[in-house]
Amino acid sequence: CIVLVPQVGSHQCVTLPKRLPDHDLLKDMEPLGWIHTQPNELIQNGAQVLPAPDVVMHAGIIEDNKKLWSGQNEIIITTSFTQGSCSLTAYKVTEAGLTWGKK
Repeated sequence: CIVLVPQVGSHQCVTLPKRLPDHDLLKDMEPLGWIHTQPNELIQNGAQVLPAPDVVMHAGIIEDNKKLWSGQNEIIITTSFTQGSCSLTAYKVTEAGLTWGKK
């Protein structure tokens, strides 16, 4: 099941609701994370990296929804539209990353 929440944004930022969806049909399901669509992959020092605003948003979602998200199991998937293809990359933010993202 994929739940899409109301959102406003662009390829650079997004505004999501503070609270995660809550409905009887979702009670037995586990949130896996969220998806960020971007025009291209972010490469730094020859390695593909997660954009800093995504780490900050992820840390904020966890902070605002401590009963539903632990920070241990949730991931971020980036969807990048590279020339002639589409690539998916999954990231797990470390404890150090979550601490940085909360600052």
